[in-house]
Amino acid sequence: MYEQRLTVINKKPLIFYIDNVLTKEECELIIKKSREHMKRAIVGSGPEAKVSSIRTGSSHFLYYLEDEEVFQ
Repeated sequence: MYEQRLTVINKKPLIFYIDNVLTKEECELIIKKSREHMKRAIVGSGPEAKVSSIRTGSSHFLYYLEDEEVFQ
């Protein structure tokens, strides 16, 4: 096992940085599994939700039952 280090980045809101949560290989697997499914973040919800030039992030959720290799 490897050592984990917790660093407080901000107190309000409380934000932590946790070092050594995943190995390089685990990160590469998550990236590989997610890359083709990434979608632009949307603004709003329901029928009014839309892609906006203001919000430029992309994301993908990995679900336990859909990909057991990632959640070993």
